[in-house]
Formats: sequence, structure tokens, C-alpha cells
Amino acid sequence: MRTLIFLSFTVFIAFSASSDECLTTVDKCTSCKTDDPTKCEACEEGYYVKDEKCTACSDNCYICTDANTCYICKIGYYKDDKSCKKCSTGCSKCTA
Repeated sequence: MRTLIFLSFTVFIAFSASSDECLTTVDKCTSCKTDDPTKCEACEEGYYVKDEKCTACSDNCYICTDANTCYICKIGYYKDDKSCKKCSTGCSKCTA
């Protein structure tokens, strides 16, 4: 007598079509497009979305929206229009 056993496995990747979760390979991304988990819509602090991927803000910027617009500067820098300028030597907080 022969017995046939059929096994079926389903592999799930880190994405659910009903949510905005990203694939684990999308670096620094916190929210992806629902229809494509490889395209980023929002990034971790210190990064901004460019071409649907996360790109690092400038070294002296903590939160930015693009390469030229910083909203919050890192410690030791102050906001000057849209960019961050270094505080005088010895100061960790300054306004100019």
C-alpha cells in the first residue's frame, strides 16, 4: 500500500497588504506605500524620503525634509534659515 503525503508551506515576508509595513530590506524606512513595500513614504529621524528611499540628512541636522531644509539641528549647531551652523567653540547651545 502506498501513502502519499502532500505538504504545503506558505512563507510570509515582513509585509501585510492591509498595512503600511515595509520589507525588512528597506533601510531606515518607517512607512512604505501600501501597494509596494519597497517604496518608502516616511523615514527615521535623521533621514528624508528621496526617490522613495531614505537618504541621510546633513551631518549637523537632526530632522530634515530634504538635502537643503533642516528643521531641527543637532547639539552644537543652530538653525540659520533652512540650514544648521556650528556654534562657537565651547558652546553646545546657541542662537547665532
